[in-house]
This record gives sequence, structure tokens and C-alpha cells, in this order.
Amino acid sequence: MTKQLTIDLNEYLDLDRKIKNLEAEKAVLHRQLLDAKLGSTDGLARVMIGRFRSALEVAKYAMGMCSPEFARKWPMEALIDVSRGILDMPDATAHETETVLVIESFVRDIVHWNANRDESYKPPPEGQFEPGANIPTMASRATGSLPAKPNDGS
Repeated sequence: MTKQLTIDLNEYLDLDRKIKNLEAEKAVLHRQLLDAKLGSTDGLARVMIGRFRSALEVAKYAMGMCSPEFARKWPMEALIDVSRGILDMPDATAHETETVLVIESFVRDIVHWNANRDESYKPPPEGQFEPGANIPTMASRATGSLPAKPNDGS
């Protein structure tokens, strides 16, 4: 059973105008919220986040082109820092946040292949890069409990 609602054209146009005004107000408030999260309105933080996004694209390209099976001496610490940077971005998109899982898996693969590559491989000190250790996870993002950065003395 379908029901029908009839309204005056002027009333419809008034409702449409109100919706557009509310959407514009929402966009302004969203911008103000991001500015507050970034802690600066001078644009420097936005420029730095833009540069970080560019570096993230380079890291994703490198991970796609140089698999851990064939490349030695991957910069695992740098990859983990990149994933931490994603989690620290106040305006991270869902896709960027999911990239953390990709990086985490990639670092685990690096550890696996380095350990199995040859006898001369020595694991990182104190198991810092054992699978799952000191790698930010989606769960740690949700609870706000990121692990300590490796090699920073904490």
C-alpha cells in the first residue's frame, strides 16, 4: 500500500532551500572542526598533511612494486612510522585508515622473509618487529592505545 503526500510548490521550495542552507552550514562546521583538530589555521599543518599523503602514495607504490620476497633491507621502521602517521591524521579517510592493515601485513611479511631468507639474518633487537609487535592496529586506534615507537628510548 502506497501513501501519497501533496504539498504546495512554495512549501517544497522552502524545504529544499532549508536543506541546502543546512548542508552549507554543515560544511562550514566540518571545516572549523578540522581546523581545530589541526591546531593551526595558518595552513602549515594542512601543507604537511598533504605532503604526508604524497609520501604515503610513494610508500604504497613501493610496497606494490617491491615485494618482501625479492627485496632485502626494507625500511621497516619507516613503514611503521607511516602507519602511525595515518592513525595520527585528524582527517584520515576510511581508505587511508585501512592502509594501516596493509602496512601491518606487509611488515609481517618482511619479518617472515628476512627470517627465512638465509642463516645470516639476525632478528631485530628485543623482538621489536616480530609479527604483530609494535605495529599499530585498528584495535589500538579504537582504544587510543598505540604502542611505543621503536628505538625512541621509551
